[in-house]
Amino acid sequence: MLIVLPLIVLFAPSVIGYSDTSKTIYETLHTLSLPLYENLSDKLRDLLSSSKSNQTLFLPNITALNQSIASGMLNFSIPSTQTFFLLDGLYTLSTPQTVQTIQNYTLYIQPTGNNTAKLSSGITQAQLTGKVQCQNGLIYLTDNFLAPAQSPLDTISNLEETQRMEELLKSLNLSDIISGQNKTILAPNNQALTNQSDMPFGTILHVIKYLVLDGIFMSDMLTENTIQTEYGPLMFSKNESLYVRNKYDRARLIKTDLLTTTGVIHVIDRVLAANESTLSVPASVSITFPILSMNHIAHEALRSPACSNIFTFFQAVSFLACSVTSSAITAVFASIAVITAIITAIIIIIIIVIIIVIIIAIIVAIIVAIIIVIIIAIIVAIIVAIIVTVIVTVIITVTTIIAISVVITTTLAAITIIVIVTSIAGTVAIIIITIVIIVASISTITATAFVIIITAIFIIVIATIIPSIAIVTITVLAIVIIITASSSCRNCCKRCCVSSSG
Repeated sequence: MLIVLPLIVLFAPSVIGYSDTSKTIYETLHTLSLPLYENLSDKLRDLLSSSKSNQTLFLPNITALNQSIASGMLNFSIPSTQTFFLLDGLYTLSTPQTVQTIQNYTLYIQPTGNNTAKLSSGITQAQLTGKVQCQNGLIYLTDNFLAPAQSPLDTISNLEETQRMEELLKSLNLSDIISGQNKTILAPNNQALTNQSDMPFGTILHVIKYLVLDGIFMSDMLTENTIQTEYGPLMFSKNESLYVRNKYDRARLIKTDLLTTTGVIHVIDRVLAANESTLSVPASVSITFPILSMNHIAHEALRSPACSNIFTFFQAVSFLACSVTSSAITAVFASIAVITAIITAIIIIIIIVIIIVIIIAIIVAIIVAIIIVIIIAIIVAIIVAIIVTVIVTVIITVTTIIAISVVITTTLAAITIIVIVTSIAGTVAIIIITIVIIVASISTITATAFVIIITAIFIIVIATIIPSIAIVTITVLAIVIIITASSSCRNCCKRCCVSSSG
């Protein structure tokens, strides 16, 4: 585990080979820096005083601190930048190793021989200049202040050598290519990208992908090594400096081992072509892109001595005008997006209202249909009752007139009662079935289903009325036959009576 401590004071000059195993790290700090010794927090004081665990502390020497203050890297008015590293455990310098801080910062230790090593953290690097042996650990003195690692894009942004690379990634929205865990990035410097400013967008995309390697490769891992990529192998060799080449070109690694939160960056002095077609770009198909932003170019032009040249001045003004125009266009598109969102919301609300109105209309139609069916059933029942009443009256009258036997009268009355009961029962059944079907269909009713239900109801009505009508018809025919037969019998009897009397 690595703990970051606040740096409060300047340290004494480097101590090489100093050793006092009778004192803890905390007690040794009394000799190296009395103010720091007096201002440590209780938690750190207990940790550095404990003899139960070993600690490794990395401290910048006085030269490193002075350089950090002069460069602005170390600012005592900003506590968050005043840090040095404390590692839990003893760390020797015999093998390369990477240590993660408790804030996920990375410290890489690379042995360089003679009990010394190179330390890398973020865009800063340092050499060990001395060691102090203590009772509960080691204190290593370094010749430079170490800054925490940052994201790949932030690291490229903070390097003077890769400002054009930063502008390229941001202006073309290509920062995702360098993101992701465990990546080694070969970043071309400013001059390398200036020489290739007319590359088409597709070529730029392939080149950047070609220079982002899967895996973390520190400089000591690249010597005489070959890394396979999607576009072909990259071969590394060392001849005073470290070089990388493919079958088309070669580049020198001018700055190495710049640790990021996801890997490492090496700065190279040439853009390596992903394939032969990118070595030269015909002017007829080239697409010039702005390596630097409009504002940046205009700002640099206005600051430079060449601003005395009228042409350069107006060129800078043109760039500023283009930048303002781009901002205005961006604002217009943003406004269009907002208006589109509002219109979409209004359309959705209108559709919802229409759906609600349709549902209400369907419910109203169902209620009206129920009322209509009930009215029709009542009318049918009344009509059938009237018809049956008329038939009964006729039957009673006829039987009275022709003096039909009691058996026939009783039979006709029974038939009449059956007709009445059938009609009333059918009418009640129609009403009950209609209500049940409609109520059961309300939740899933559709226009087609509604038509089918109404049709079925009328079929049931007709199917109930037809038997009643048939029975009534048969009854009427029977009455007619009886009346006719009775009339014939009476005439016959009269003739017989006349004949007998004669």
